[in-house]
Amino acid sequence: RLDGVVCVADAKHLAGRLDDEVEAGKVNEAYQQVAFSDKILLNKIDLVSTEEAIAIKDRIRDINAFAKVLPSVKGRVQLSELSNMRAHDMANFVEAGIEQEAEAAPEFVQGGHQGGGHGDDAHGNVNGVGGGHGDSHGHTEA
Repeated sequence: RLDGVVCVADAKHLAGRLDDEVEAGKVNEAYQQVAFSDKILLNKIDLVSTEEAIAIKDRIRDINAFAKVLPSVKGRVQLSELSNMRAHDMANFVEAGIEQEAEAAPEFVQGGHQGGGHGDDAHGNVNGVGGGHGDSHGHTEA
């Protein structure tokens, strides 16, 4: 079973990777990894200032408001954070307050996509271009 998607992000260099120029028809791999992760290890946190750490965490939140961000040094985190996540277990969605999410996103309560059509995904990207989760996960912007 898929327990969850984890990525390791370099606190010192992630902003640069997110800003990389991408060729037409290609994707920004750093953006994609952050967008699709359930947990993000923000590694090398000791190599950046507090202000830089906050700024990169905010940048991660802009891409993926639902992933848990774990600060780490030399990749060290509690093992319990990486096991038995059950991030893709439907039973956890009930516990996660799906009703509250629905209240925050009226387009899901009304049973459709506002604005009609499938051109824009939940992150404002056209036809999925630009990365993100697309319109199939029910995520809302923070």
